[in-house]
Amino acid sequence: MAYDVSVERIYLNQVRQEDEIKVLRSVTGKILNPNILETMVKEEEIYRPDGNPALRNTDKELLLDFIYDIHQYKSSDVVNMSALLKLKKKATGIIQFLQKEYHLK
Repeated sequence: MAYDVSVERIYLNQVRQEDEIKVLRSVTGKILNPNILETMVKEEEIYRPDGNPALRNTDKELLLDFIYDIHQYKSSDVVNMSALLKLKKKATGIIQFLQKEYHLK
């Protein structure tokens, strides 16, 4: 049951993170030039743009909002990674218990 509760928490964190991504996409479009972004994608890779292209918008408050949104997303990602590692440890323990208890290979 504890494993299921952990899975549910991770799921809820991921839903929240999806909302954070939506906010980030909105702000990103206001700050970064989409024409530059388009030149950065080649097949399955993303490359740094040539030179140091100008931002689309340099409003200090908007940039601070953007940095905050990135911080929120990054923090959620750290929390999710930690939770996933703990869940993997629980899963490994459960598998070992079941293998021992039921003589499984």
